Amino acid sequence: MSNTIVYEDRSKRFDENMIKGRIAETIVEQMFIRMGYDIYRYGMENTVPGIIQDLYNCKPKEVSDEIRKMPDFIIKNPNDNSVYYVEVKFRADGKFLLKELGKNYPYKNAYILVVSKKHIRCVLYSELEESGELLMKKEYLLGYREDFKTNREIILYFCELAKKYFSCLES
Repeated sequence: MSNTIVYEDRSKRFDENMIKGRIAETIVEQMFIRMGYDIYRYGMENTVPGIIQDLYNCKPKEVSDEIRKMPDFIIKNPNDNSVYYVEVKFRADGKFLLKELGKNYPYKNAYILVVSKKHIRCVLYSELEESGELLMKKEYLLGYREDFKTNREIILYFCELAKKYFSCLES
């Protein structure tokens, strides 16, 4: 008799995606802390702990959908008190489509940061809405965004960490 636990494919994918997402969130969180920002965990797993898997069966569906769509962070620049909603996604290939945020995404002023095996890209929801996808253009690399007044050296350091932690993944 084997001690190996066999998971359903869906549960296994959920676990793997959750772990990859948390690593990406941690990379982004530490990067912004290093750049001097105040960062607050905001997403559903922080605001309503323990509910994440239950939300898929909750009613009314509209309420559970809105909770699931909460951005991961609120980031504050202490120099000018500007505040941002930030949603973090991991995609091995760096590709991200608007439809992945789901129908009627409520945070129209959110920034979507996509951590990949090579880069950290950033797109404002309104830009994503225009094109339907995160374009693979230089101006969408986080270090080129003027919005956050970022430090490219720190971003490159955290891109190297992303490469280190995600290099074993298939594209």
